[in-house]
Amino acid sequence: NHPADVRAVDERGMLPLHVAGLWWKYFPEVPLKSLIRAHPDGATVPDVKGNTPLHYACWAHNEQESWLTKEVKGEAFRELIETSGRMALTHRNDKGRTPLHLACYSRALSLGAFRMLLEACPEVIHSEDDGGRTPVVCFMDGCCETNQLMAHGLLMDEKVWRMLNVLLRRTFNDEADRRTEDDMSDTLLSCLRVQLCPLAFLWLVASHYPDQIKSRDNRGRYPLHVAAAHLDGSDDASSFLLDLICHHPAALGERDDDRRYPLTYMIEAGRTWGGGVRE
Repeated sequence: NHPADVRAVDERGMLPLHVAGLWWKYFPEVPLKSLIRAHPDGATVPDVKGNTPLHYACWAHNEQESWLTKEVKGEAFRELIETSGRMALTHRNDKGRTPLHLACYSRALSLGAFRMLLEACPEVIHSEDDGGRTPVVCFMDGCCETNQLMAHGLLMDEKVWRMLNVLLRRTFNDEADRRTEDDMSDTLLSCLRVQLCPLAFLWLVASHYPDQIKSRDNRGRYPLHVAAAHLDGSDDASSFLLDLICHHPAALGERDDDRRYPLTYMIEAGRTWGGGVRE
């Protein structure tokens, strides 16, 4: 009855489609699809903060229930992705974040919708926001914040661990042919390879998968080898390294496939390694 209203823009530069993406759980399926179809060009319109409707759809927190848990809502999300196209999928908001960055930070999508987003624009997985953070680092930062604040009911449940595994597989696709996305046996090793991975998140992973401290990667490296090569040598990093040593002291005497000991990586990295590691 009011076709012009779908193109109306408020003082924040938001169309009805932006609002529908932000407050998705209050909108039934048919009106959401109707908004997309009535004004498809609106899917690529940024608001004053640079967010497209897809940004908001990927960001929306939803307390206890995951968005798009019903297949019918998944179809609406698929239609939004297809209508948005590559322009919106790669579009950066005023903080340099794409929809994938926000989806990783909030972790509010269902696993199926998350895979759908990754498959629609896989190259975005390596893009950095204005703070130099890739989507996987945004994911880790978001997990650390919610774990500390006990907020939103989005702690590290099974769905979130699987989302992380999917993200790591896509980030390090050199091993994608060796392991499936359901195989989470190398989660700790993969996280240690992520540049800017928060130490708080490494503690979280190590406590959730303690047996992985004694597992090797495809180059014969234990987590201790990888940590010695990649961590920054700060007191906090040294504390984590010491914890790995305490849980698996035998790794100190093990060489990887390049014939290197963990100590070799520590020396080659040129870090000071305070916090007791040198002792």
